[in-house]
Amino acid sequence: MSREDPDRLSADDAHILGLESAVITGHTLKLVVIEPATSPLDVEALRTAVSERLSSQPRATQRIDTSGPEPRWVDATAFEISDHVRRREEPGCASRDDLWRAVSKLMSEHLDHERPLWTFDLIGPLGDGREAIAVRIHHAMADGISAVRFLDDVLWDQHLEPPRENRDRAFAPLRRSVRGSTRCCGCPRLCVVSSAIAGRTRPSTARSVPPASSPSPSPRSRS
Repeated sequence: MSREDPDRLSADDAHILGLESAVITGHTLKLVVIEPATSPLDVEALRTAVSERLSSQPRATQRIDTSGPEPRWVDATAFEISDHVRRREEPGCASRDDLWRAVSKLMSEHLDHERPLWTFDLIGPLGDGREAIAVRIHHAMADGISAVRFLDDVLWDQHLEPPRENRDRAFAPLRRSVRGSTRCCGCPRLCVVSSAIAGRTRPSTARSVPPASSPSPSPRSRS
């Protein structure tokens, strides 16, 4: 960000935004798989929990204004949490393949530039009772570690860091994998998190803009 104007997009972010077209999307997608419970996840409770945490992430309630000479962040005056935390209706979504098809559709859909550039779409329950949250975040809003911090602030429950020696042992498997476990927004159900690999989750008619920086690190394990 420019020191003179912190709300002006950086050159890299503006470049990513400008690359979008009918067949190029500018967002990343991460999938949170939630273990079965006696009832589906309450989307209204999820909206409330996420909404209460958004103050720590100013860009979460801002949109990008492209009407001036340079794109810049401005407040989204008509922000509604229901536009960003939704239950995705996918009739017949029962299997892993069905879930990937639903995720593929989301990967190919552009985020609305008239709104903040992120969404949490709740999918399921699947046939085995599990549910999933498809998290989309535009690269112009958050990339790499900043995307992880966004999820850490608005979706994951706060936790105490384990002692260093225990943390090293616990995180060792995550250094070899993109998957981890955690808990989100007060939900007592264990979640499994994975980065959606664009080539495996989108139709051939759409592709994601490659991130400007190195790939996101694996989410941290939660207890």
